[in-house]
Amino acid sequence: MGLSGIVWFDQGTKSIIEKIRGAIDGHTKRFGRMPQICLISKTQFTELKTNEVEGVPIHVWSRCLENHFIVGRDNYEQARQ
Repeated sequence: MGLSGIVWFDQGTKSIIEKIRGAIDGHTKRFGRMPQICLISKTQFTELKTNEVEGVPIHVWSRCLENHFIVGRDNYEQARQ
């Protein structure tokens, strides 16, 4: 899988879900499509208490820094369409 998308940074006081919604919205505005995945830090995933926001699966990525949200789509899937 090759992921293309954006890294969204938000260190504000909003909840984790609100921050992820912002990242999803940013991706959708930029690319015209919803992301297929969101990668977050282990700490934030523990706080989240869900594995999906607005239909987008949320996964832990060990290299993801806190307050960074990586949202994107699979390049392989895009090439097939």
